[in-house]
Amino acid sequence: MTSILAASNASESSDPVVAAAIDLGEKIGAEVTVVNVLTEHDLVEYRQSLGAEEAYTDSVITLINDALTDQITRVAGAPDAAGKLVLQGPIGESLLDHAASTRADFLALGLRNRSRVGKFLMGSDVQQVLLSTPCPVLGIPV
Repeated sequence: MTSILAASNASESSDPVVAAAIDLGEKIGAEVTVVNVLTEHDLVEYRQSLGAEEAYTDSVITLINDALTDQITRVAGAPDAAGKLVLQGPIGESLLDHAASTRADFLALGLRNRSRVGKFLMGSDVQQVLLSTPCPVLGIPV
């Protein structure tokens, strides 16, 4: 079966990516999985906002899964229109590893225009994925 991974930060800003992946999945009969990558920085911020210690990582993952369910429902009208997955680690590396290990057929990513200085200072996870992807990428402007 054909599979599509849709990278999401579980917010409305990534709704176009999830919507496009689900739409493509319906058209070609593909299984869609919405993937959120939880970086160490994000995990620390979530823990601080919850007033939680390291032991509460599972609670943070549950919150992200709930947010992904809400997002899928928001864009597709049904919570089961796509699968959900939370990975932990660096964004680009985690997406690439998962796409390769699952032999994903497509990877849907949100693209936004940033200045050269912004790319230099912040790096570009999307650039890393585009240069090293094991599968075709569906780029969605966000």
